[in-house]
Amino acid sequence: MVNVYITLTSRYLNPDIRIISRANNQDNVKKLYQAGADNVIQPFEIAAMAVAEYIGQPVAFEAILGIIREEKQFIMETLCVHSGSLIDGMRISEVDCQRRKLMLVGVISANPVHRKHKNSYKLKNEHFYFNPSPILYCGPVICW
Repeated sequence: MVNVYITLTSRYLNPDIRIISRANNQDNVKKLYQAGADNVIQPFEIAAMAVAEYIGQPVAFEAILGIIREEKQFIMETLCVHSGSLIDGMRISEVDCQRRKLMLVGVISANPVHRKHKNSYKLKNEHFYFNPSPILYCGPVICW
């Protein structure tokens, strides 16, 4: 509950500040977003998912951990498609990721149609999903 008050006060004092808050309880997540948090981290849930992944798929876990720690020449970044940019309006299949040395992991979209994707994960007012259709158009609502 203290984090809710800190979030409310921070948002009041600086409306433009980016607020990342911690929720130890699932019941507090919605309250923190309503108080003005941009992101809410749930450390116990994240730890539980990491343990489950390690037990179920230790090789995948080690690969993801290596990417996070940047132990290899592999860096994961979010690339936003801005209006008027080179790939704005292109289909994903037209971007030629291989030539650009990119690997598309997933897409972040605010388009309500994309919420219905079977591998969709909610991100505040947007959704992230894996394996987007190659016929999907790139545009200002898409980050990858």
